[in-house]
Amino acid sequence: MVEVCAQVLGGPVHLAGDTVQVCITVTSPSLDPALRAQSSDVCDVVAWGSAQIHCQCSVNEARVKLPPTSPRQAEEQAVTNADTSFAPCRGERGRVVLSTKPKILFCDLQLLPGESRSFVYKETLPCDAPPTYRGQLLKYAYKITIGTQRLGAPTKLLRIPIMVIVLQGLSEACVYSESGELAPSNPFLHTPQRDTPRHTALQIIQYSVTLQSEEVIAENCRQRASQKSMLVSYSKAHEVCLNLSHTHLLLPIPLHITPTFTTDLVSLQWHLHFEFVTSVTEVKGPSPLASSKDQLEWRAPTSLDIETMVWDLPITILPTTPSQVAQAICMPAQHTLPL
Repeated sequence: MVEVCAQVLGGPVHLAGDTVQVCITVTSPSLDPALRAQSSDVCDVVAWGSAQIHCQCSVNEARVKLPPTSPRQAEEQAVTNADTSFAPCRGERGRVVLSTKPKILFCDLQLLPGESRSFVYKETLPCDAPPTYRGQLLKYAYKITIGTQRLGAPTKLLRIPIMVIVLQGLSEACVYSESGELAPSNPFLHTPQRDTPRHTALQIIQYSVTLQSEEVIAENCRQRASQKSMLVSYSKAHEVCLNLSHTHLLLPIPLHITPTFTTDLVSLQWHLHFEFVTSVTEVKGPSPLASSKDQLEWRAPTSLDIETMVWDLPITILPTTPSQVAQAICMPAQHTLPL
């Protein structure tokens, strides 16, 4: 039985604009030494191997309606019905919103017993790709699909889930950085190496804090016109500020959350949701001491007449480095498929 093992180099978390690299190893099992002499000329043949990256979007159909399918998408889905063709999205739920061109890894691969062959699959993620996201109304899921077929056997697929994070505004930065390539070049001058999308992104990253996320579905994709957005709370902090003129707030950002992003279907927004509890009547403090030697103990009142004021402060959550996210979500980078 031939075994296909795939490992995502650099980990399973990538930034939009990164080049994903996967090392794919095809191994033929070793034979029993007693049978090796009789089967010296027998080898395993794998007809072909291909790889592709795609992003599936699945929605809560009760609240979200997908835009009409384009003729090109319908044609691509119709072609993926045969068992012998490379159909990366066969059996997957939802609609394909991003699909890279399939790349052929090998053809007519012949392996002797115990022999292994390795191949490297490289693909660059678009800067404007949607991020990996698992929300209340919809989700975006990325997978690297490796398809192989032995002679006379149906196609088998090895799907490797990966996580893609997106930095808002990175696509515009990529366009501006690429505009310099259109200028006339001088062969006698040293041309500095152009920054990669990840390097551009890391230069403009900073950190923020968040309390609530808000899923806003595009108006033309809502099942009902009066449909409200979906709010999800993550972390909370409480501070007592009675008799204080200044205070501070510290909220950690979980590494597994999806940063701010916008697609033609949904917009994920973040904000700090403040609730200020104020007293309606005056709260009297301690009376001044008659002497500096006197000691005074003051206790806060047990009950107060209060009112609440709510304030939402919009913020933008930017992604951190993919390596830190990979350590937090513990997503495996190596997968195996027996043929």
